[in-house]
Amino acid sequence: MLVKANQAVIDLLTQHHIYGNFFGLSWPKIGEVLDVNSNSEYEPYTLFSGNKLFSMGAFSFSWSPLTNLCSMGRYGSIASGLNIFGPLHPYDRFTTSTVTFMSQYKDFCIFKNSRTEDCEFEYVNSNDLPPKADIGNDVWIGGNVTLKRGVKIGDGAVVANHAVVTKDVDPYTIVGGGTR
Repeated sequence: MLVKANQAVIDLLTQHHIYGNFFGLSWPKIGEVLDVNSNSEYEPYTLFSGNKLFSMGAFSFSWSPLTNLCSMGRYGSIASGLNIFGPLHPYDRFTTSTVTFMSQYKDFCIFKNSRTEDCEFEYVNSNDLPPKADIGNDVWIGGNVTLKRGVKIGDGAVVANHAVVTKDVDPYTIVGGGTR
């Protein structure tokens, strides 16, 4: 949900010690739009980059704007460039194009079954995509990391720069490089 910042919103964020950019700077400014999920929870002393907020525990910060694509526990650190996979393209079809699986493209379907007017493909509603990434407490995620949707990163884990994480990361594990 998009929320236009007014003085009441700014006062509420300030009162609860929810910051943007750097601690102490005026954020957001009146008139700026915040992208907020109504199911998200924000604990005090959190720091967001930009205007996209997601569930975050106390004393955590993120330099990556990730609206509703992940949740994060307490004392966590996310560097810039964190990305979350979108929908996984099916590789068992004649094409990996989104036209064969994303419901918003169903109207463009030209591959009709001769018996019906419906497409032969099983379409995915964007609301049915795998869940968000779940990042535990005291997790450090380096720069330019990519996470698969639904992956869980356990408490105390470290994910090094440029890692591509496709499986859950156990607590207190260090993950780096290519695909885990």
